[in-house]
Order: sequence, then C-alpha cells, then structure tokens
Amino acid sequence: MPDNEPIEHPWVTKSVENAQKKVEERNFDIRKNVLEYDDVMSAQRKTVYDLRQQLLAGRYYPDILDEEGKPTGDKRVVKARKSIVADVGPKVSAFLALHLEDPILPHDEEGKPKTLTRKDFEDLGENRLAEPEQLRRLVYAGDRSGRFPGWGVVVDFEGREDDVLALYDELIETVPLALSEQRDRVLDLADRMLGAIVEESCPANRPPEDWDWGGIFEGVKETFGIELPDDVAQFGDQEALAQHLFDVFEKRYDAKEQEVGLEMMLKVFRHIYLEELDRAWVDHLTDMEHLRDGIGLRGYGQRDPKQEYKKEGFNIFVQMIARVSSNVMTKLMSVEVQRADEADERELAELRRLAARAEAALPAHAEPLPPGAHDEDGEEGPELSGMECPCGSGKPFETCHGAADGEEST
Repeated sequence: MPDNEPIEHPWVTKSVENAQKKVEERNFDIRKNVLEYDDVMSAQRKTVYDLRQQLLAGRYYPDILDEEGKPTGDKRVVKARKSIVADVGPKVSAFLALHLEDPILPHDEEGKPKTLTRKDFEDLGENRLAEPEQLRRLVYAGDRSGRFPGWGVVVDFEGREDDVLALYDELIETVPLALSEQRDRVLDLADRMLGAIVEESCPANRPPEDWDWGGIFEGVKETFGIELPDDVAQFGDQEALAQHLFDVFEKRYDAKEQEVGLEMMLKVFRHIYLEELDRAWVDHLTDMEHLRDGIGLRGYGQRDPKQEYKKEGFNIFVQMIARVSSNVMTKLMSVEVQRADEADERELAELRRLAARAEAALPAHAEPLPPGAHDEDGEEGPELSGMECPCGSGKPFETCHGAADGEEST
C-alpha cells in the first residue's frame, strides 16, 4: 500500500482505540498516585499556614475536641477577659485621642489625668485621624523604642480618617479580645504539653509509686524552667496531677507577665512562635521529600507505599509540631525583656566604666617644664645651654635667640 493511503478497517481502528485507552488509564493512575501523595503534604501545609496566619493576625480560634481528643470541626469561642478589658480600654482611648489632627488630651483643665470614654469621640466635628498608615503600624507592631510594644492586631485605617467613632468601637472591642485570645493560646499550649508529660510518665496500668517521677520533674524543668517541690509526688491521680502542674505554670506565667507586661509578653511569644515554626517547616519539607523518595521500597514487603507514607508522614509532622511547641515554651519562660530606658542606662554605665579603665591604664607622667621656668617647689626646668632653639631654626639657643637676649642684657 502507498505511504499516503489511509488504513481503514474496523480491527485497526479498535486496536488503536484500545491502546490509547490503556495509555490514558496508565497516565490517570500515575496522576492519581501523585495526587494522593500530594494530599498528605497539602493537609500539613494547610495546618501550618492556618497557624501562621493566626499568629500574624494576633487571633486564636481553637478547635473543640471530642472525648478522644480529636477535632470536631467546630471552633471554641474565646471571650475577652475582664482584667484585660479594664487594663487595655483606657490605653486604646488615649492612643486614638492623641493621634487626631486636633488631639484630645487625656487630662482635664487642671492637669489631672482622666479616662476618655466613647462620649469624647461622638462629636468631633471636622477633627480627623492623622496619618492612618502610621496608626496601623503602631497598633500592630508598636514603636521602635519599645516603650509601646503594640497589640499585634491588624486594623485597617485606610480611607477611614473621618470615621473616628467607628474606629473607636472597633479598637475597643477587637484589641482586648485579640489579646485574650493570644493569652489563651499560651495557656492552651502549656496545658497540652503538661498533659503529654503526665501521659507519658504516668501510665494508667501502673500504680503511682511506679510512675516516672524523675521524668516529670526533669521535663517540667527543661521545658518551663520550673523547679517542682517534692510534695508533687504525692498525687495519685493523672488528672489531678496535670491540673496541679498547670496551676503551678499559670502562677509562674502570671508573675512573668506582670513583670514584663501583657503586650510585650505576647509580642515576644508571637515572634518566637513564628521563628520556630518557619525554621521547623523548612526542615520538615526536606524530611518529607526524603521519605517519599524511599517509600516505594515498602512495596517489596507487601505493604502499601501510600499508606506507609501517610502514616509516617503524620508521625513526622506531629513530632515537628511538638518540637516547635517545646522550643517556644522554653524560650518564652526564659526570655528577659530589656526596656529602652534600662538599655540606655546600662550602655552609659558601660561607657563610663570603659573610660575610667582606659584613664587608669595610662601612665602618669608629669608635664615637663619649659626651659628656664620654675615650678611651685622651686625646681628649675631644663637648661637652655646646648639645646636647640624653640623657634625651629635648628641652631643652638646660644647662637640664635639666646644671642639676642644676651645683647639686650648687656
């Protein structure tokens, strides 16, 4: 048959269709296999990115867990703490009032401080917000000096310069709520970690005297920096022990928060958490890639590589999250925040110390007397005879200016 003549026969057409169908089915199986592997990473990526986004936005939406500790899909509502509302509310009012084009001063005519309320923002007339973009940065990150650490909350001020009252209502509600949520994140994180320590060291099938009390004492000290008293070993119930450990932690955390300040403490917490999470996630991607490269060999052992990948990938991910949580809590409870004024004082004291040390290291040489002069004790300076003339001529003093002095004296 000529090369350009088409082959037309039902058998040939059917054979081509069957071959094309098999190729497409094989390609579909390959894509499906790749997609199943990618679904594992997609679920982990969503979990990490949701956590990271909440940290960046300064919010916390915890899952409601069932009896087995698994998420139910519903979110627990966190309410603003009354203590935070009472503490932060006046700060928010004063902050907004001082950033108007015509600022409202937080004191009366006699100079006594007063607390601003919503009524002070109801009738502002033509008074507007000044520099809304700067306000957005200050509300979120604070100033560079560290005296105002910011609240870590994203609030949009753009195009709302004239709507001061609505901004006041939003800030007075959002800021205390966001701080309460962030604080609950710290406490929930510590609660989960303490529960894991108790669960690992106190098996339910063993009596309390056989529990790993050394592991409990060491784990609490390494993770939270808390030295537990010996009477902790008297607890014989897991739940009671976990609750007692949490109460000890909360007391220590409250003291540290009181020392550092709520806003600064939560700012440090967010910074440490994001730093640890980003570093661990990069390493986790490498670990999962190495796992995927060699997981196909499990098929020789009559095991499904995809199921093995899901199982081991989940275990690696859980270990990564636990490691991040432990590092965050360890750094948070050991951090010491240095305020700007304290840093300035320490730097000035250090400069003074170095200056005094340098001055003490210099040799104490008396300043030489000029030729022919006498000091307070009557001692005479060096003789002029034989010395070069101070005028810079290089001649001996006797033959230069000294000769002229001699002629005048004669």
